[in-house]
Amino acid sequence: MPRKPNFTLDVKIVNQEAFTHDLVIRQPRIFKPQDVLIASSNISITANSGNLPQAIFNLAKYIISDYFYFAHRTGLYNRQRMLWESLAKISSIEIFQVEEGLFKKKAVPIFDLLFCDYKKKALIMATLVEKDIEAINGQNLLSCIMNFLIRVRNQGKVNGLFAAFPHPFPSDVYNYVLKATNGADPVAHFEAFLPNIGAPLNLLSMTDQLYVGESEPVSLVYPDLSKRKLL
Repeated sequence: MPRKPNFTLDVKIVNQEAFTHDLVIRQPRIFKPQDVLIASSNISITANSGNLPQAIFNLAKYIISDYFYFAHRTGLYNRQRMLWESLAKISSIEIFQVEEGLFKKKAVPIFDLLFCDYKKKALIMATLVEKDIEAINGQNLLSCIMNFLIRVRNQGKVNGLFAAFPHPFPSDVYNYVLKATNGADPVAHFEAFLPNIGAPLNLLSMTDQLYVGESEPVSLVYPDLSKRKLL
């Protein structure tokens, strides 16, 4: 019997007459950054439950709206085209708290997010490792990403992946993904492509801050666009 999600988010366009992600992906080069920003703001994300953790909402908002805008502005969308275009097709997000244990399942402070189209097909998958797990040593933090990739394979083919960890981002996880995606190569770095999965994997750093002022609760750490020229 399929497991029911702990939370569900509805993703809808606010104004069909304004700029939308769907319009942008059809001819991305003709849209200016301010147009894409309008399109990314023309989306409502509504929780079907009142007790949704703020960190989950922040992550969902970043992927649906902020990443879409950022990828267009920097040109990253050219390297992760299928993932980027899939964001225009998302109509719901299903959130599952991860359970571990061979005989007796126990919930752990990790959540998987499935970004689904109108047919409920998962196009993008993300995982959020909450701050509570920081007390665990680095090896176990590394196992979080390894176990996530196992769950991705069990889920089936998706067009893109995101993994969010508490700030500061764990170096063991970063180095593991860098090697797995051949990130030392100047072109492969931005593609962040996992050959054994068949999709790019972006790494995100999470803080406790809400969306206030210039304090961003989610930031992209891999691919690293701060020190490299996007080819």
